[in-house]
Amino acid sequence: MEQSRKDAELHLDLLIKDYEQAREADRQDGAAMTTIMGAALASCLAVLGFLTGYQGQLIVDSSIYWVIILAPVALLLPTGYATMMGANKAVRSYYLRVLESQIGNEMNKLCGGVELSYSEDLNFPVFSSTYFEVVRSAPKSGKGIARLFAFFVVFVFAGANICLLKIAYSALLQVNNGYIANLYFILYMAVVMSMGTLAYQTGVNGRSFFEQTIKDVNKRYGAGFESKCSQYEIYKAQLEKTKGNNIVSVKNTLKLFPKADDLTKILVDMIGAILAGLTLYYNLGIGINGIQFAHISLAILFFEGFVYQTRYILNDILGASEERVQKSADIRGRIVQEEDVFIAARHFFFRLVIILAAIGLAYKLGLMIIYVKSLIALMLITLLYELCRYLLGRSKDDSLLQHLYTVAMFPLVSLGMVLRLWVSFTVYCAVATGGLDSVSNWCTVIINDITSGGETFEVFVLLICLLVWGVLFGIVTVSLTWMVEALYEVDGCGVASISADWRVPGKLHVLASLRLLFWVFGVRVMRNRQPGDRLIENGLSPQQALAELIKDKSNCNRFSIPSWLRRYLRMAVTPWTWGSVIGMVLSVEIASEVCAVEMSRWVWGLVFIVSLPLVLCVEDLLMIKPKIMAFLVIPLPPIAISLLLCVLYFAEWIVVSENGTLFWFFVLSLFLMFYGGPMSFMYLRTTYAETRNVLVNTVAFISNIDRQFALAVTNRVFKPKNSETKQRR
Repeated sequence: MEQSRKDAELHLDLLIKDYEQAREADRQDGAAMTTIMGAALASCLAVLGFLTGYQGQLIVDSSIYWVIILAPVALLLPTGYATMMGANKAVRSYYLRVLESQIGNEMNKLCGGVELSYSEDLNFPVFSSTYFEVVRSAPKSGKGIARLFAFFVVFVFAGANICLLKIAYSALLQVNNGYIANLYFILYMAVVMSMGTLAYQTGVNGRSFFEQTIKDVNKRYGAGFESKCSQYEIYKAQLEKTKGNNIVSVKNTLKLFPKADDLTKILVDMIGAILAGLTLYYNLGIGINGIQFAHISLAILFFEGFVYQTRYILNDILGASEERVQKSADIRGRIVQEEDVFIAARHFFFRLVIILAAIGLAYKLGLMIIYVKSLIALMLITLLYELCRYLLGRSKDDSLLQHLYTVAMFPLVSLGMVLRLWVSFTVYCAVATGGLDSVSNWCTVIINDITSGGETFEVFVLLICLLVWGVLFGIVTVSLTWMVEALYEVDGCGVASISADWRVPGKLHVLASLRLLFWVFGVRVMRNRQPGDRLIENGLSPQQALAELIKDKSNCNRFSIPSWLRRYLRMAVTPWTWGSVIGMVLSVEIASEVCAVEMSRWVWGLVFIVSLPLVLCVEDLLMIKPKIMAFLVIPLPPIAISLLLCVLYFAEWIVVSENGTLFWFFVLSLFLMFYGGPMSFMYLRTTYAETRNVLVNTVAFISNIDRQFALAVTNRVFKPKNSETKQRR
């Protein structure tokens, strides 16, 4: 008894000493951060006051020029350092709270209930000072003036950075054509966004950041700080442990970017902006300067990186009850618990406030009409999608309404691509022409060029083709993504059939994509496992699943793949096939409208006739020929069509106008044909796990590319020696 009490006292003493050291470090970091931020802000205000007189003027003195250029960087360095110290302080805050709670428990064991008393009615636990600080001053849960002051500091530093960046950007534009200035702007904003992400994670989402830190610390302890293994052995073990493992540790919905992988869809926004730029340049001779480029980039990044990402939070909240019953829940990073839904709802509310507040900035940039219309359109698209999904889940099995709702889901989900193209196209036109209102309402089909005396260009055909191309691109991409998602739920294999325990009636459109694909090859997809079905590994690619059916000896006499003619006829009615073919036709038409190239209407028919069998052949080869190289087969249709266009040009079926460009016509048509069609066929060889966390894994691969290369070379060098050793044995 006495020994246990001594052990408890020793344990309490160690905890108190650790607490004292952590508190001292916290006080020192707080004082240092205050000093750094105060000095940085004072110097920033002094520089701003000095440089305001040079804004918009020609800078002759080189010393002044370099002061202007380096001023934003000088502010960014202490701000970045303070952000890192703030992250450490946030982690230490949670650590101190854990220590305080543990110390309180140990003291209660030794001394009974230990509390401090302020008055007869106000009591509070001993060792709770950290909680007092959090309640009043934490960015997320702080109360009163302290919390308002925290937000005020953020806005002050953000405003100072913007002012300095604007002055530096204008100075850079004086000595070059805008390329260096734009690069400076992009790099600076990348650093700012990284700092903002870290500040968001530690300030608003601190608990998840602390939990992830604990996991990283435990992993480091598990590996050992004094490991005797070589770098080769350490990294090989790490690589083998993480290979093919896409399980996320922090729920994506609670991050700054709920669907980080969907940030790659910013390429769609870029397509709209690039097409608008080439259209204005080759048809009206209108270009943009560096400041206009910055405004366009800011608008597109905010819409895609913040506004559209906010929609995903709403989708995850509405689908939380469905996510928990899916087998893929462990790799999707979605919310499934009540607490997660509560936190996500708060994030959604604060994001809405920022989105509404951004209307003022949109007005300042002359984009308020476009911004408001894009928000309304996004709300309507979300409402229609969720309503259709709700009605699909409530409809009777195999009823006509169920089939209609399933079909309607394909174009509804593609409207997001249409909205991205419309926003980026109209934003570019509005900024480039200095106040364009007609494009913001695309029913007004004339672009009025203010800068060249009212010259006009009809954009009706171009916009219609572009928006229809966006619908088809969305159908092709999303339907094939749904197909691999549904395949992850498959766990049974029978005679000419595969089965899945499908528990989500609101996502029957996902299962419908898988049914269409395997219907082509004479395979049925069942919603429930059938008696006698053998177990198969879930998470296979479509090609791998078909190969499992083919190699099953029990199916040899009762199952065979239909003839190539029947396969091709069936493939022709699948949405990804005709979406790809028609999309390739529209790609050529869009490129001709943008680049001021006139084509005979017969070109449309020839492109369709040539692309249809090529697309069917590529799709068929990817499924039934496992050894064929996908990266060699997939580009064949757009390359063949490009060669056909070359022949038609020499045959004078394609004519370039006076201001047109043949080079960009071929480049654009080839890119749009590939990106909008056959590129998505890679999903036929892709597992669902490989479609998750692609962006994170890509960044991780690039950051470790030197070790990946070294590991591959090492294995290559020693592989022959190892084989020789085995032969001798």
